[in-house]
Amino acid sequence: MVFSQKDQEKINDFRSITRVFLNSENNPEKEKVIDAIFLNIEKYYEEFKEEVPFIPEGLESYQYHLLQQVNGSYSLLDFLINRALTNIEGICINDSTNCFDHAKIVEINTERYEGYNNLSKEFIDMQKLKSRLHETSHAIHAQDI
Repeated sequence: MVFSQKDQEKINDFRSITRVFLNSENNPEKEKVIDAIFLNIEKYYEEFKEEVPFIPEGLESYQYHLLQQVNGSYSLLDFLINRALTNIEGICINDSTNCFDHAKIVEINTERYEGYNNLSKEFIDMQKLKSRLHETSHAIHAQDI
């Protein structure tokens, strides 16, 4: 991914801030979820930055974002960061479910693929990443409330 230095610094700064608030105990599984949040942001930004560089203020009804609009619109990167930070208030590592719920919690079942002994570790690791990316993308797609 090629971003401007300013954009990469913003992504890295917010990744660091997110680590403090969502993973104060330095749980390595939560760290992987935070990395997935920002990988989603980076990929969405990379894919859409040319076609949709700005989101008009009128298309974003939630007004209490950390990153505010400038001249009547949000930059796409600011919009994506806002969505992730506004919609995720916690990460739950469990052994029962993968989901993003309405309580703004990303839940990841770290044991979901452990019973597949006939699959390679690399394949299982890819499936775990896919699960983290899938659930964190729900948060970015969700309407801010």
